[in-house]
Amino acid sequence: MLILVENVKAAFDALNTNRLRTFLTLLGIVIGVAAVIMIGGASRSGKAIIFQELETFGLKSLWVYRSYKDSQPGKILKQGSGIDNDDVDAIARECNLIKRITPVVEKMRLWAKYGNNYFMAKLHAVDFSYGEINNDSIIRGRPILLEDVKFRMDVCVIGVKVVERLFGREEPIGKEIRIGNYKYTVVGILKEKDRDFLASIGSAGGQDANDRIIIPISVYQRQYNTKEIDYIQAEALHLSLAKRAAEDIKDILYRRHKGEYHYESQTMQQYIETTNTILRIVSWIGGMAAMISLVVGGIGIMNIMTASVLERIKEIGIKKALGARKVDILIHFLTESVFISLFGGVIGTILGISCILVIELLSNKPALLAPEYVIVSLVVSILVGILSGVYPAMRAASMDPVEALRFE
Repeated sequence: MLILVENVKAAFDALNTNRLRTFLTLLGIVIGVAAVIMIGGASRSGKAIIFQELETFGLKSLWVYRSYKDSQPGKILKQGSGIDNDDVDAIARECNLIKRITPVVEKMRLWAKYGNNYFMAKLHAVDFSYGEINNDSIIRGRPILLEDVKFRMDVCVIGVKVVERLFGREEPIGKEIRIGNYKYTVVGILKEKDRDFLASIGSAGGQDANDRIIIPISVYQRQYNTKEIDYIQAEALHLSLAKRAAEDIKDILYRRHKGEYHYESQTMQQYIETTNTILRIVSWIGGMAAMISLVVGGIGIMNIMTASVLERIKEIGIKKALGARKVDILIHFLTESVFISLFGGVIGTILGISCILVIELLSNKPALLAPEYVIVSLVVSILVGILSGVYPAMRAASMDPVEALRFE
């Protein structure tokens, strides 16, 4: 232990003698380690942000809808959505891989009116299970209930953007809004949902979820005299069962309609898998770029250690003449190399963590520190120090003491 302390002290003194050279050598290691930590934080932060937005759909959600693509050219497509109330009831009975199911009718652009205020909103006609499947939360009032659907109550739940545009600061609960020729009493207000990231990458899922008006599907079907629905949204018993559940639902629909319609499905599992794949690739690319910086730093360490050996040949000769063994010289220079690398790694770690905290503070987004990246970056920096110092240390250790003492 005493020898190690002496070696560290000697390494510090040698580095302190050539501060500029030491600083330039440390720079590659510092930047590399900081980059690795920041990439790890960015990857974890990106995953957290995306998953927060994906959760706004319900992570176990799946959607089944009619496809209007037909494999037979020139064939006249049968009219209708290919899904009705009886299909939903049959699926609820026969598909044992789902926990909840709701029919959905979606009208994208309808004028809503309250007093003299108008707003172009999205109308969703749904069953009472929709809120739980879609991971909706109510901040005031209540959601659509079984009784609303059963007794065809003219009620609605509205998003925060609808509240802002139609009511301003006025309390919406209990007020009536008009959509087309029909009036609905507001019974609940949806909690705001953030889909900024999905919108920024052009995803269809990035549509604003805060301009929705939700009504009971039985009310919509009574008003428009129809039993057809646009699509089915269901919640699988488990995320891993979502794809199988969607296939089962399509099989039931094919059987019930005797293959007259074609159906497609989507699951949140697909989006999650895609997200994980993209983030993994980005992390690997960024990690490799950061590792290149560490390699450059390692080359810098090798250069400074080689120069250090040349500058201290006479010192090496004196140590050998006084009885220092080959292994003692080797360990001395390796210690110096690892010290440089570890010192740079610590500074890089502090810099990387500081940058993550600053980003979190300025962006108001979660910039999560990834401990495994901190550990990996420090371990790699130590390995870089060892590998970079091996050649100069061996060169120093193998010197002939007589030749070293005569070196000028």
